[in-house]
Amino acid sequence: MEHQESFELWQAFADMHELTDAQLDAFKLYYHELVRQNELFNITAITQLKSVLAYHFSDSLALGRCRDLSEANLIVDVGSGGGFPSFPLKIKYPHLHIVAVEVNNKKADFLEDMAIKLGMDNVIVNRYDWRNFLRKTSYQSDYVVARASLAPDELMRMFRPSSAYRQAKLVYWASKDWTNDGMPEHTLVEACVYSVGSRTHKLVFLGEK
Repeated sequence: MEHQESFELWQAFADMHELTDAQLDAFKLYYHELVRQNELFNITAITQLKSVLAYHFSDSLALGRCRDLSEANLIVDVGSGGGFPSFPLKIKYPHLHIVAVEVNNKKADFLEDMAIKLGMDNVIVNRYDWRNFLRKTSYQSDYVVARASLAPDELMRMFRPSSAYRQAKLVYWASKDWTNDGMPEHTLVEACVYSVGSRTHKLVFLGEK
């Protein structure tokens, strides 16, 4: 019974996101490694299959539902943690180049290990904190993404004149009730509302007008 339920959950996930068999196999490997290594050190509080599929994998893939990523080249993932959202996006859109910024060494080790096990190329794990990352790197990114790893006002540092990332779009995973109160007037704000599981979330796109 449990095996049948697991099969149905995976099949529904694959159908929803139009995954190839190889992509589905990659997500299965990712899930099993996430659960296995989470027993050794804390990566995520969410480990039940149904919840991971909804609130980690599908939630990460929401960017592809809100924007056409076929022309995107490089995504910077701030506070990547267990690889969300960048690793699910890389599985679905293998042409993407990924820079996963993660200051926690154990989580950074996990990301490097997963990139190898999943056969991912063009993935860099960077161990700087956010401010040092902005000061010391200059990747030509299309999107800088953050799944509630830092507050929006901290992330907005990327738009300062000295930042190499000021031309990129910042994508912030927010609650459905998020508002742009307090955002600078020169900031372009767009929002994409979507649902995962029983929750309604909002992707907020920030950039220079």
